[in-house]
Amino acid sequence: MTPTLRDALRAHPQRFDLFRAIQILERLSPPHRAGADAAFHVSAHQSLAFPPHEIDRLSLPSGDEPGSLSLNLLTLTGPASALPQVYTEVAIRSIRDRSPGMAAFFDLFNDRIATLFYRAWQRYRLPALLERNGRAGTSAAGQALFSIAGFGQRLIRDRLSVHDTLLLFYAGLFSQQPRAAVSLERMLAEVFGLPVTIRQFVGRWVGLAMSEQTVVGRNGTYHRLSVEATAGARVWDAQGRFRIVLGPMTRRRFLDFLPGGPDLRRLTDLARAFCGPELDFDIQLVLRREDVPRCAPDRAAASPRRGYDCWLAARPLPRDPDDTVLSPHP
Repeated sequence: MTPTLRDALRAHPQRFDLFRAIQILERLSPPHRAGADAAFHVSAHQSLAFPPHEIDRLSLPSGDEPGSLSLNLLTLTGPASALPQVYTEVAIRSIRDRSPGMAAFFDLFNDRIATLFYRAWQRYRLPALLERNGRAGTSAAGQALFSIAGFGQRLIRDRLSVHDTLLLFYAGLFSQQPRAAVSLERMLAEVFGLPVTIRQFVGRWVGLAMSEQTVVGRNGTYHRLSVEATAGARVWDAQGRFRIVLGPMTRRRFLDFLPGGPDLRRLTDLARAFCGPELDFDIQLVLRREDVPRCAPDRAAASPRRGYDCWLAARPLPRDPDDTVLSPHP
């Protein structure tokens, strides 16, 4: 919990949504005070004035003392009371007379009503459930999302260079069958913050093992014309590969996707997890033409590397260079 958020809640609780404020109180409470029941106490703001905010006052947990909320709604008495207005008037008079017993009695019910309402709100909101249960996958909701994404078995988790919570966020896209190229395109664009284009049906040569090549003769194999016969030791596959085009991008981001960069493996793992082993892919990087480095080798760590980010040009390039194509191993 950042000090800025904690201080903002203490100074201006009226600016916070009620449920978000309760979530923060739960996070600030000591570990032995688990759950909303022990994280805070609710009381009604005894007033007849129009309530401009959901929360009137708030105090943060301190030591073993839970936090407290004075609310303008979800209470038996107060500005938006469930009981007739006369009960609020009597409660206000009793507090003025230094006899708050009636208001304290109603607060016993107010506390329970607010807690149950918060639990009902939390039950049907997956982000709130995951935040309450801590690490993703430890709750029934997290396990269900992992199963939807195809990672229900724990043995196949924690193997990618991206965090598993990213799989939960995109579980809807991973659940699609067949998985669409546009879904992969949008997911990669959001994760890496770059323009992404998926080019489908990028052809490739596929080598044939000796046992699968055409042999003509009495004991020939794979020699039926127009059925299985091939000429040579390889065949052209037009549908087994696609290309991920990233950019245009700055040179700093460009270097992150080159071999040894931090983003190349993340991109490869995420794309492989999405498309599976059935399809192959390569990665095409597009550098902004104004960021093309000067071809002058030196000892600097970011000096151009031949075949990756080095171009021979006497004048500025007319377009963004897209010659860098990487073929990660499946």
